[in-house]
Amino acid sequence: LVAVAVVVLCVFVVKRVDGAAARRWSFVCAGLVAVQFVVGVVLAYADLPQAAQVFHLLCGALLLGALTTTAMVLRR
Repeated sequence: LVAVAVVVLCVFVVKRVDGAAARRWSFVCAGLVAVQFVVGVVLAYADLPQAAQVFHLLCGALLLGALTTTAMVLRR
């Protein structure tokens, strides 16, 4: 669900917003969603390694921060 929302956000920003900062942050969000997906697959198929768990939580926190920053940039 989050991946779909981030893709919609990227399409919206690219088509309707002129600011470079908003584009940059929306692409950061898309990249973090991709990393989250890959780490989630690693967690599922590699018997939940501890390093992957930490990295998955770290990427989730970074994604939340990037989405918040994108929202703040879009409100300007």
